[in-house]
Amino acid sequence: MLFLILLAMNTIVLRVSTSFAQNLTQNTPEQTKLLNLAKQFVQKTKSNYVYNNALNNSDNNADKNRRALSQIPDGQSLLLRPRIGNLVYEFDIYAIKKNNTLYFSFLDMIDILELAIDWDEDTEQGKGWFLREDWEINLDFQSGDVQSREQKFAIAGADYFKDGSEIFVSQEALSKWLYMSFIADVSQQYLEIESPYPLPGVARNYRLQKNASGSGNNNEAILPRQEIKYDWFDINTADVRLGSRYRRQKNAQANTRYDANVTIEGQALKHEAYALASYNDRDQISAIRTRLSKRNENPVLLGPLQARSYSIGDTDLTDLPLTGDARQELGFRVSNSELVNTQFETTDINGDAIPGWDIELYRNGVLVDSILVDNDGRYEFSDVQLFAGDNLFEIFFYGPQGEIRNRKINIPVTEALLASQNNTYDVSASLSDSQTYQKISNGDVDEDSPHFVGRFNKVIGDTLAYVGVRNRDIEGDNRTFIAAGGTKIWNNTIFDLNTGIDNEANTAAQLVARKNINDWNLALRGLVQDENYQADESTNPRVLDVSLNAQKNFEISPQTRSNISVQSGYSENAGGQKLIENRLGLSHQFKQYNISNTTVHEKFDSDDVLATEDRLDNTLSLRANMGRVFARGGVTYEIKPEQGVDRYFSQFSYRPSQKFSSDLFLDHEPDRDFSEARLNLNYTHKNFRTSPFIEIDSDDEIFAGVNLNFNIIDQPDSSMPLITSEQTVGRGLVSAFVYHDKNGNKIFDENDEPLPEVIVESVNVRRRAETNDKGYSLIRNLPSVRATDIVVDDQTLPDPYMISGFEGASIFPSAGEIVEIEFPVHMSGEIDGTVMIRGKNGTVKTMKGGEIELLSLKDGKNNIVKAPIAIDGFFVVPKIPPGQYLMQVSHKTAKRFGAAAPSPRVINVGYEGDTLYAQNIELLEDRKNVAIHVSYKKPTLFDAPFMDQPFYTIKVGQKGQSKIQGLLSKLAKSRLSPETYQGLQKLASLEQDAETYFTGHDNSFAALHRRCEMFLDQGVFCAMEVWVPPRTQALQVAQNG
Repeated sequence: MLFLILLAMNTIVLRVSTSFAQNLTQNTPEQTKLLNLAKQFVQKTKSNYVYNNALNNSDNNADKNRRALSQIPDGQSLLLRPRIGNLVYEFDIYAIKKNNTLYFSFLDMIDILELAIDWDEDTEQGKGWFLREDWEINLDFQSGDVQSREQKFAIAGADYFKDGSEIFVSQEALSKWLYMSFIADVSQQYLEIESPYPLPGVARNYRLQKNASGSGNNNEAILPRQEIKYDWFDINTADVRLGSRYRRQKNAQANTRYDANVTIEGQALKHEAYALASYNDRDQISAIRTRLSKRNENPVLLGPLQARSYSIGDTDLTDLPLTGDARQELGFRVSNSELVNTQFETTDINGDAIPGWDIELYRNGVLVDSILVDNDGRYEFSDVQLFAGDNLFEIFFYGPQGEIRNRKINIPVTEALLASQNNTYDVSASLSDSQTYQKISNGDVDEDSPHFVGRFNKVIGDTLAYVGVRNRDIEGDNRTFIAAGGTKIWNNTIFDLNTGIDNEANTAAQLVARKNINDWNLALRGLVQDENYQADESTNPRVLDVSLNAQKNFEISPQTRSNISVQSGYSENAGGQKLIENRLGLSHQFKQYNISNTTVHEKFDSDDVLATEDRLDNTLSLRANMGRVFARGGVTYEIKPEQGVDRYFSQFSYRPSQKFSSDLFLDHEPDRDFSEARLNLNYTHKNFRTSPFIEIDSDDEIFAGVNLNFNIIDQPDSSMPLITSEQTVGRGLVSAFVYHDKNGNKIFDENDEPLPEVIVESVNVRRRAETNDKGYSLIRNLPSVRATDIVVDDQTLPDPYMISGFEGASIFPSAGEIVEIEFPVHMSGEIDGTVMIRGKNGTVKTMKGGEIELLSLKDGKNNIVKAPIAIDGFFVVPKIPPGQYLMQVSHKTAKRFGAAAPSPRVINVGYEGDTLYAQNIELLEDRKNVAIHVSYKKPTLFDAPFMDQPFYTIKVGQKGQSKIQGLLSKLAKSRLSPETYQGLQKLASLEQDAETYFTGHDNSFAALHRRCEMFLDQGVFCAMEVWVPPRTQALQVAQNG
């Protein structure tokens, strides 16, 4: 019923608007306003109907379409938007229902689908091809014949009809002639098209998507980057963890202990600052780690060093293959590489975390390793194998109070990535085994001795080569290592060569080959080294190591995937011991359930009487997230040398609400006849999280206590800090201020008002936050590994005509950093009118379809605003940002109708939300239209006297023409009358005057537009170029002025 009412109203409006079209300028303002309001109502109501109807999906689309079509009266006009799969075309195809059949404008079909058919409207003949160049078609409506794909069809009377000079062809005839399927979805106003070969627009879209996907991940921040402003001292976030512990052991005195960990992040001395302090009642302050750092996406740090990042304090060290581990120590590190990981054979995955957390590393659902974060607040997975292409990892963080976090990372190995490392360096200098403060020394003989590592990368040919040096003390002996090697991709295989030599001429070499074969990721590696080549504190180093890794993923469905991982290796050490190790990993994930199984076999060969027996172990682990219940568990089973279960482990978490949860941990080791159980009861308040727990074991030990955790955030909009239960360590934040900027100066002043309940959104890392009563929102939990765009969701603004006056910005979040962004909001304007075409004989008709453009004369968020022209020529351009615009019928639309638009009028939209009615446009039929291009960059061919106003030019002639086209253009120019060039000032020319730029003495847009029409009328190509000052230049002019 609603659909019939809408169609009836639309029919009435169409008939009324058509009958008044020729006398529209004679209507009274009241009539025009009422007519426009009626049309807007129909458009808005119809769009709501379409949206609601889209929610009610039906399997029987054909019947639905037939029913919808049967409700449309004969003679009704429709505009249908072509759609092929996910691709929706820009323009509508004009259709008319007649005799219960839809007839489509044949000219629209040719133009909008970009068919290679030359159509002569006077002779009603067409010739060309479609879909494939060998699929030729000839049409002659006067003789009644169509020849398509070497088949002849007679044109029946029901196949087409004429409306004036325009021919409309039936849906059935078009399908037969063009070998395509056309299904009209009139309720959604789409024309669904299926073809055996892609149409030109579809093929072009596929190429664009292919090119975009080939460049990497498309989910990239695209807005201008907002740089970080560093302060002398500004601590933004703090994580406070307090604990009380009671322990009673069998035959021992009970004791109570207290501990605390405080982590702070922010800025100090105009750097990013990080500090972790650990306290307990026995040692008081037991350890402190601090770090100052800075990073930039461009090599602009530290002057001549042109660094991208550096850090001072407890910092990670430079990686250098075959020269030892790279742990965190007290020192300094600087690099001009844009990558965190500078090795491409293996990687170290590490970071800052909270002491006491369990961390698990997974690759494609298979557990790689797990660790417990100790009091230094660091986690590290070393020498993780990388394969060719993308290497996807997932890290799960399990807190002592039931917290569960996860982080996904991708470490790709590609030719483009290798090339990006040309002329990069990475240098660190530190004190071995040291940190800012540690009350109890570890007693290492090398503690506080100098440790230096340096590495330089250079692309030679298509190989990324490196050379480096490491100097350190090992067991009191100063050792120097020189390393060199390279990475090369050849025949889709990655080869890595690493070599090393120490100060006593002991050597080591390693070769790695990685390749993907039939979706198997394969890695073969071999290592040989002298028995006296000692890069770490090991007293029995390896002298030979050969291994093969293989991995394959199986994606059975979007929600189901499996993975198999195989590793086999053989190694020998300096003492003569030999080891054969085989590892098989299997995993399967279905929706929220994951099962992983790892089998490890170790075979030892040694003359040592104390040599270990062969071992065969199996670990089965499961993980499930079932709404309010999370469970993980597993079993480690020893098959050889003794058969039996080594360990059962499990965790069950139940969350009946957002505030309450419980965690039960069970652990049993049958061999020791030892069992352990722990129960956490967690309460999460908006300001804190607390977790009393009790742990008992089979040795009659009782361990109980309570944990209290809260985070502190220094809010920009308040003198009081925000105390929250959400974790903030290692994450960035964005504080956004949204306000109604009534005077448009983009400064909160005078009568401006803050806007509450507006959503500010992080686009690439999906986060949303609502503004408070003061207009401020705080987006939290932004990872510091990816740039993201920050924008206002215009749909949440309090007035539907409001728009953000600032497009937003992209940021690269830093741990503990609060980026502040302001969003001034303005009232938008609206323009409506009707587009007419005046024929040679003076008759006026409405334009059926097309597009209106508003070209901004100030560089800003929306440089081009577009709106469709309806079937009766009526258009509405809603939500226009305040500014100055050139309003025109788009060149593509004018060219399609073979008409010339008048000189575009200048439209001014103020900050009060101006509405301009009846901005009618009349085109002249059978005239060439002046194309207008607006550029928001400085011209490179000539100097533009900008000041703060646009600069207008015309371009006469075209470069890059064929010889024949060039000769014809010269001939046409030679016949031009002298007054054509009168008053023009030549700016620049290309290709021996084939293309020449001119301007007028008074920089008049209208005068130059008329002059361009004169060139076109005399057969010479001419187009207008409008040069708008870029924002940076306009700002500079304003400041200087």
